[in-house]
Amino acid sequence: MKQVHHKHYELGTAPYRFVGIWSAPSKALLEANPSAYNNAMTGRPKACRFSCDHCGTGIEHHCLIVDANGERFAVGSSCIEKLHDTELLEAVEIAKRKAAKVKRKAIADQKRANKQAAYEAELEAQRAKNDGLTDWELQQKERAKALEAKRDAVAVIAEPILTSLRNAGGDFCADISRQILDGHFPSNRAATIVIEIIAKQSGRKGSKAYDAAYPAAEQLFKSIAEQLQ
Repeated sequence: MKQVHHKHYELGTAPYRFVGIWSAPSKALLEANPSAYNNAMTGRPKACRFSCDHCGTGIEHHCLIVDANGERFAVGSSCIEKLHDTELLEAVEIAKRKAAKVKRKAIADQKRANKQAAYEAELEAQRAKNDGLTDWELQQKERAKALEAKRDAVAVIAEPILTSLRNAGGDFCADISRQILDGHFPSNRAATIVIEIIAKQSGRKGSKAYDAAYPAAEQLFKSIAEQLQ
């Protein structure tokens, strides 16, 4: 059986079998996520000692191979080419691509986690300064407060019309009342109907009382419309 020699190290006996690849976690991961770093280090194969078993050079990516005698070695990606084993090199290349994909995913996942953590921290900072509310929640609260104040002001000005609509009752009157309070004053046919409803407070449509009240109802409607505009 053939042995591969180096001037300082011996790499077992051929033929070799590739069994996997292990990459050392970065120091950046240690700083960003100590738990993930420790988990990665816990899974380190015994043969991986952060140096190539063939040349002794420090390595990050360990290509794990088993020789004919069942002994395991961790070899750098450059030194494994010196074994001149095509099948071995193909297996290593596939494993490297898979490892690179896993690493890219881990980096992307970490970025997302960091972004989410930063977002949560920002929300907590906002709640701390806003009595438990985020900036968005505070904005919504202030908008609701401003809208309520506006509705109250509209209600005061439009009270004569709103009273007539309440007295008349029905879905149409309730809907028109909501529209007025929301700042949408009736126009066209809806305006005519509202004027008629106001006039009907004095008598049924077509009666002398109704006809007498209609001009005043029309003037009242126009006056309130001008104030709200």
